[in-house]
Amino acid sequence: MKALVVSQLAPDFAGCALADLPAPSRAEGQVLIRVRAAALNFPDLLMTEGEYQLKPDLPFVPGMQIHSAAGSILSRTRHASSTSLHTATPACSAHARTG
Repeated sequence: MKALVVSQLAPDFAGCALADLPAPSRAEGQVLIRVRAAALNFPDLLMTEGEYQLKPDLPFVPGMQIHSAAGSILSRTRHASSTSLHTATPACSAHARTG
């Protein structure tokens, strides 16, 4: 998958680079979705500078917000809640991916 990876905290996305990453896996009770687009908003910018209250370990992939029109469910575990993505349903995560 293509992702914007933050490997260094710096202003103006200077510590970020586009990278190819392996597809993520899911844990029990989680849903894995395909994201075709994610917003990089003000909290994401603050995270790339180390100025947001949430400070994930480096490297990390920002992208706290997606819109379900940009994603689809790939798989879910047996114990994950019955989840479907609707056009008007936004999704938000603490951080998109770490490690």
